[in-house]
Amino acid sequence: MPVGPGCTDCNLTDKAFCGTGSSDGLALTNGQASLRRFKPGETVLAEGRAPAFAGSLCSGFLRRVRVNRDGRRNLIEVMRPGDLLGVVESGPLDFAVEAVTEVDICVFDVADLHRRMHGNRTLRQHILAHLQVRQERQLQAIWLRGALTSRERILAFLLHATEFMPVEPQPDGGVIVTMVLTRRDWADLASTTQETICRLLGELSQDGLVMPDGPHRYRIADIAALAKLAGLDSNTLGPWTDHASRFAAE
Repeated sequence: MPVGPGCTDCNLTDKAFCGTGSSDGLALTNGQASLRRFKPGETVLAEGRAPAFAGSLCSGFLRRVRVNRDGRRNLIEVMRPGDLLGVVESGPLDFAVEAVTEVDICVFDVADLHRRMHGNRTLRQHILAHLQVRQERQLQAIWLRGALTSRERILAFLLHATEFMPVEPQPDGGVIVTMVLTRRDWADLASTTQETICRLLGELSQDGLVMPDGPHRYRIADIAALAKLAGLDSNTLGPWTDHASRFAAE
């Protein structure tokens, strides 16, 4: 696959659409990748405006947020490396995309992308598959908010963080996860308050289940035990079951 500036060291060659190969017409960068970098807190795509560009998130994390009519901020989704943005949206956005951490985004030419989508069924299928994964994430988040208590939601998101945030498996089967989100974002996702999270983390630390390990780092001693506290069993845990087994085996 031809690569452009910034592609050589990209770690998304097996995830992003630009890495699916040029033989089937899915190489969106066309050998001319352009990286844009945003600092934490910067607005990447503005609410009420059409996307200024389309791209793939190469590194870092983004949040998709919407301000409700009453002025409250609603965090819709945490976007992670490999996610696309501005690809299918054409009109004014009803949400904003902000940088949680420093992020690098591989930018596509929007007009060229839309031409390819029109004439390339395989590309459309890949994009639809990507959107389906994103939708499943949001459905999972809706289920967690509706089915679990405030305490359970906090724990569920901490478990969820082990799927896509930096993790360090420990020899005893535990894991250290780095929470890249702010405490406010965590509270928004769990539909709770920052104070409730602080109290719960204090209780878990006293019980030896979740202990602080430096700024934004949490050591989970027993993922299965934490999942049980979160009200998640083997039928509802989904990917967390695989993570618990993987960490225990390493």
